[in-house]
Amino acid sequence: MANRNSELTVRTLAGFKWSYASIFVQGVVQLGVLSVLARKLTPLDFGIFGIATLFTSSLERVGYLGVAPALVQRDELSDTDKRVAMSLSLLLGAGLSLGLYLAAPGIGSFFNEPAVIPIVRALSIIFVIEAFGFGNCATMGEDFFFAGDFWIHNLLSK
Repeated sequence: MANRNSELTVRTLAGFKWSYASIFVQGVVQLGVLSVLARKLTPLDFGIFGIATLFTSSLERVGYLGVAPALVQRDELSDTDKRVAMSLSLLLGAGLSLGLYLAAPGIGSFFNEPAVIPIVRALSIIFVIEAFGFGNCATMGEDFFFAGDFWIHNLLSK
């Protein structure tokens, strides 16, 4: 029993290391991208991009809810569980994408900036792309394979 606990401790600490490394790398990448955009875009264009990312970043948090945490709570995952989780993730991603796409004119109207509409619509596809990773990342967390989760999140990061 003591050996199993120490193995679990080592795996948990390794998971923390990969999780924090992922957060750090995502922050550095986002800072770098924003720095380049701030230098290359006009202040107006950068503001329009900021409005669009405000909504995608906020809705992105909704995508993390539900499916992945539910998978991690299960003691064992069947293939059916994994298929259902992937299907639900894709449906949620498609729903968020469609909702944001349809909300783009309202967002442009609210900010009195029609130029934000095509940007919001273009960025709305992000949720479908990210949906492919949610279920897989949850099963990686179940298996303590946080290194794989690190690479998926950072390849998908904006």
